[in-house]
Formats: sequence, C-alpha cells, structure tokens
Amino acid sequence: MVKNKDQYLTRPDLGRMLSEEDLAKICKECQGSPQVQIIIADGLSSRAIEANLEDILPALKQGLSAYNLQVGTDIFVKYGESP
Repeated sequence: MVKNKDQYLTRPDLGRMLSEEDLAKICKECQGSPQVQIIIADGLSSRAIEANLEDILPALKQGLSAYNLQVGTDIFVKYGESP
C-alpha cells in the first residue's frame, strides 16, 4: 500500500499490506496455491535486489525444482516489507 519511499520510511507497516487492486491483480495473474511462493520485496534497498536477484533467483528455483516443489508466479513488491 506504500506509494513512495518517503511514505515507506514513515510507515513501513504499509509495506506489509496489499491494496485491494493489487490483491485482485495477483489473484487474476498468478498461479493459485503453489507449494512455494517467491516474493521479492525491495524495502529500503532496490540496489541490493538489482545486484543479486539475477544470480539468486535462478539458483533458488533450480533448487526448489530439484525437490519437485511447485513454485508460483514470482511477485515483486515495490517498497515491500516482510513481517
């Protein structure tokens, strides 16, 4: 529900919530009920995501696939915060 970085800095709790619009988009466009759901949230550091995601995400998916785990549609959350 965060609209910009300033809001994220003052209300990081909003980074843990999705708007109704975003939730509807996820329900419509993403695979339902996977065994594993990958959510990429940049929080305070989009640079960290940019620097590492290209290497980490394929390795993570390969490892999950080796265990025959069904992985859902990758979700990227701008200004997201994990609980």
